[in-house]
Amino acid sequence: MKCNVEYTGKLRSGKPQYFCTTHKSLSCDSKGNRLDECLCLNKDSFNKILNLNEEKVDSLILEFADILTNQIPDIYINGKIHEGVFSHNDEILTYKDFTGILLVRINHIKLEKEVCKRCHKFHSDNGEFAYRPHLIHFCNYCGHKFRAKTANISHKLDEIFTIPDINFSQETINIDNKCNIKYDLFKGTLLVNDKNIGKVKINSKLIDIKDFLNNILKNEY
Repeated sequence: MKCNVEYTGKLRSGKPQYFCTTHKSLSCDSKGNRLDECLCLNKDSFNKILNLNEEKVDSLILEFADILTNQIPDIYINGKIHEGVFSHNDEILTYKDFTGILLVRINHIKLEKEVCKRCHKFHSDNGEFAYRPHLIHFCNYCGHKFRAKTANISHKLDEIFTIPDINFSQETINIDNKCNIKYDLFKGTLLVNDKNIGKVKINSKLIDIKDFLNNILKNEY
């Protein structure tokens, strides 16, 4: 699928911003110059679309083989990996939406429904916006910003599935060498190196698993 790059206005700094509505990604460099192709890292995934309106989903699992080195997870639907994107009511969901709902649920966020004032698509907050309520939302469909009535967080996956919050134990494990994350969205369980834990120790530093995941996935929006 070819990039469709559109001008979406200027930032507070005065720099112009361009956005690819095909791959839901920025298409400009740090100086605001327009790029012919967007910054999406996995464009090929948009060639394979699974329609969630038609697929009966009994299990949904997110797995990061090693989140320390790669923040793009594998997504398993009914036990089979899906390497593409997802559609629901003509809206496209990517892996970023699934990492976003992970952050929503580990932070026990109460969600509101926001719809972009320009393109009218259901808005999903991902990355750091999935755990920090905010007034100004950046639409990940058309690339424009819109203002909510109150500071909040919105997520499309909450409309499609019933996804419980995630709770943790008091255990601690060391993740200096590898950190495998397996998240079962329907059961609300999150395992770190196959264990339910509450803290991780990395480079001799003890960190709550919630803070660890918030930080490592904060730029996935």
